[in-house]
Formats: sequence, C-alpha cells, structure tokens
Amino acid sequence: MDWNDVVRVSPDTLKEMVKVGQETFLVVVGVALHTFFWHYAMGIDLGIADPKDVDEVTPMRRKHYWTCYGLALFILFSVALRFLIGSRAHTSSTYSTDVSVWQFIRDVVFLMAFGLCLVRASLARRHHRLMFWLIVFSVLGITWSSMECQSPYGRLWLQTNLVQFLATVGAWFYLRNPPKSPPEIPYTHKLISVLSVLAAVYAYIFVWDMWKVSLIPPSTAMGGTPPAL
Repeated sequence: MDWNDVVRVSPDTLKEMVKVGQETFLVVVGVALHTFFWHYAMGIDLGIADPKDVDEVTPMRRKHYWTCYGLALFILFSVALRFLIGSRAHTSSTYSTDVSVWQFIRDVVFLMAFGLCLVRASLARRHHRLMFWLIVFSVLGITWSSMECQSPYGRLWLQTNLVQFLATVGAWFYLRNPPKSPPEIPYTHKLISVLSVLAAVYAYIFVWDMWKVSLIPPSTAMGGTPPAL
C-alpha cells in the first residue's frame, strides 16, 4: 500500500497547509522574542534576580546587565531570523512541486520543535541554560539537515548548524558552573567575554548563511547541480 495515496491532498490544499505552518512558526518565534525582550530573566547571573530591580543596583552591575542583555538578545534574534528566512526558502522551493505529505508532516514537527527550543531559551534563568537550549536547537538543525542532504539547502545548513553547535557547546562548557551567590566581577567579565565571542560567531553564521542561500537558484534547490558551498 502506498501511504502517500491514502493521505494524498491537492497541491492547493498542501500550499495552504504550508502557509499555516509557516505562520504558526512565526507566532511561536514572536512569543519567544517578546518574552525575552520584556522579561530578561538571566540577570540572576549578574546578581539581579528581578529585571525590575536593575535600576537599584550599582552603575557597574547595571552596565554589565544591559551588556549581557544586548548580547543574549542578539544571539537569540539572529538564530530565530536565520531559521525564519531558511524555513521560508525551503518551503518555497520544496512545495512548489509534488511532494510527499509525510515530508510536510516531518517539516512541521521540526518547525514546532525549533519554536519550542526558542521559547525555552527565552525563559532560561541562567546563561548556561540558554546555551543548553541553543545546543538542543542546533542538534535538531543537524538532524533535519542530515535528512535533506540531497538538496543544496540541506548541505549548506548542515555545515552552519555544525559550526553553531560546536560554538555553543564551547560556551556552555565554559559557563556550566555559575556562582550561586551574587557573582564576583571576574565571573561577570567572563560571561560578557563568552557572550561577545558567541554573538560574533552567530553574526558570522547569519551573514554567511544568507549569502549562500542567495546564491542557490530555485531550479537547483531540490536537485540538479548546485553552486559550490
């Protein structure tokens, strides 16, 4: 029995389903970024348990708080935007032809898993927990890319997700033992240094990924001979 015949849907219906999946992913990403933007919970690593108390601490701790906030927000925003653009590029090329409905289900499951990781990362109360959920995010990306190695997008994103995974694991390993009491200044400097390096890596990945995606012609997105990546 061909299960694709059992669950066959018309191309127009499939396109509408893809549109709904993309819009849902966009909403989930928006919730994650909104939560992080307004409720930066990781100030606990800087001796600020509640974001509302940031104005009551010393000017140096306030400076450290906003520096870490900006770097962490950039990291989360860059990976979210990269996957939003990537998911749109992938679905636009993949679902312009006749594809299996099971592939659609698989892609939606991965999209929701990516969104869940972003939400969990936005709710992390310590920076090493943020790194943990970004590691899970990267592992999901590597898994999906490995399943799409026949396409230029899959091969490209396998490389970028591997780089992202290695960089984030290094950051997590370095920050895995945060202080339990109000941290000393050396730890805060260490945290800012790690976030700065990781933000630079994520910025490079974003620019490189967007550049490579722009070089993939639609005609080769699902097969053929792609340009060198």
